[in-house]
Amino acid sequence: MADINEGQLSFTYITKPVPTGEYVIEVLARDSYGNEQRFEAASYALTNQLNVIAQIPRTEYLPGEAIKVTGELKNVEGEMVTAATAYVSFEGTESAAKIKNGRFEYEFKLADAIKSGRHSVTVSASDELGNSGAVSVLFSVTPVATRLELEMPKTSASPLESIDLTPKLFDQANDVMGVLVNIEMKDANGDAAVSNQYESGKKLRYNVGQYAVPGDWKVKASYGRLKSESAFTVAEVKELQIGISGAVLTFTNTGNARWRDDIAVSIDSAEQHFKDAMRDSIKPGASGQLDLGETAPSGTYTVSVALPDRTETFENVAVANGKKVYNLDFVYAVMLLVVVGLIAYELTVLLHKSRHNKYRIGNDDLHRLARHAQKKWDEKSYEATEKAKMIEDYKRMTLEEIKRTEEKMNPPYPADKPWRRRVERKPSSPQKKDEGKGGDMSGAAGFFGAF
Repeated sequence: MADINEGQLSFTYITKPVPTGEYVIEVLARDSYGNEQRFEAASYALTNQLNVIAQIPRTEYLPGEAIKVTGELKNVEGEMVTAATAYVSFEGTESAAKIKNGRFEYEFKLADAIKSGRHSVTVSASDELGNSGAVSVLFSVTPVATRLELEMPKTSASPLESIDLTPKLFDQANDVMGVLVNIEMKDANGDAAVSNQYESGKKLRYNVGQYAVPGDWKVKASYGRLKSESAFTVAEVKELQIGISGAVLTFTNTGNARWRDDIAVSIDSAEQHFKDAMRDSIKPGASGQLDLGETAPSGTYTVSVALPDRTETFENVAVANGKKVYNLDFVYAVMLLVVVGLIAYELTVLLHKSRHNKYRIGNDDLHRLARHAQKKWDEKSYEATEKAKMIEDYKRMTLEEIKRTEEKMNPPYPADKPWRRRVERKPSSPQKKDEGKGGDMSGAAGFFGAF
C-alpha cells in the first residue's frame, strides 16, 4: 500500500529469494470516489549470476611449468564484488584463490608426467547474497619426447620374406607421439638399405630382396638426442638353377650367396664317357656357362650335373660341333717319331764331337765311346719300351672300363625323341666328393676317352 501525493507515489520493495527470471510490477490505483485503474508500472529481470573474468599469461606450456591464474569478480551491473569466495579447479583438484577488492589470483604447477594436448582450468565464485559464476580457461601442453623404441616382432628372415618394425617415440606421459622419426637400415656389408623418415607408431614393412646380403642387418632409429637400435638376420640361401640350350649348360645363381662349389658334369653315351666341371665363382643373380662341345665329340649324350644337394639329368642332349678326336695309331706314330728323333740327335752330337776332336783317338777310347753309345742306346730303347708298355696298359684298362660302362648303361634313347630331364635329390647328410672331380678325366679311361 502506498499513498499518492499530488498524483505521485513512491514504493520500495526488497526482493526475497525467488527464482531468477523476468518480473513485472503492476499498480492498482483507486481514488476516494471509488474510481480505480490497473496498469504496469515497471518490469525487471532477476539474476543470481556473478561475472567471473579469468586469464593466464600463455596458451602453451611444457610439463612441469607453473601457471598463474588471475581475474576479477563483478555483479550484473559491472560493479566489483568484494565479499565473495573463489575456487580454482584443475585435473580433479580444487583450491581456494585469494580475493582482494574483487580481484583474485592463484598459481599451480603442472605435473611432469601430464598428458600432452589441450587442458582447461576452471574458476568458480559466489558472494554473500548467493550469486555465483564460473569460467574456464583453455591451454595446451607441449609434448616432450622422453623415450624411443624399435618394435620388431621377428628377428630373422629369408630372401623374399618381410620384416616388420614399428618406431615408437613416447612423450612424458608415456603416450606415443605421432611425429616423424629417422630410420636407417644397413645390410651385412654396411651398405644403406633404408634411409628415410617414418611416422612414429606406424608399422613399417621391409621386403627382403632375393639377393639380399646374408648376415646381420642393423636398424637404427633417431629423434633428436634419442636413439634406438635393433637387428635382424638374413638367412644364407645357396640355390643354383640349371638350364640347357643345345649343347650349352647354363648355371644361374638364384640364391643370395656367391656360388663357390665345383659343379661336376658327366657326359655319357653307349660308347663313351666324359667328365667336366664348372669351377667359376658365380655371384648372386649372375650366370655361368659350360659348352659340352669343348669336352665331348659330336653325338647324343645323357648329361648329369651333380650339385651338393641334388643331381639333375638331361637326356638325349645332342652335341653338334663337338671336340675333334684322333686315332690312337696316329698318337703312337707321333710318339715313336719323337723317340727316334731324340736318338738321332744324340748320335749327331756324338759324331760331331768326334769329328772335331784335335787329338788322335786310340783303340781304348773307341771301345769306351762304343760302350757309352751302346749304353745310351740301351737306355733309350728301355725308356721307349716302358713308354710303349705303359700305353698298352692304359689302352687295355680303358677298353675294360668302357666294357664295364656299356654293361651298366641302359639302351640309348631313340634319336627321334627329344631329350628328357630327370632330377635326383641327394639325401641331406653330407656326401664324399668324387676324387676324380674336375676338368681332367680320371684314370686310363679319362686319358684315352677322347680317342
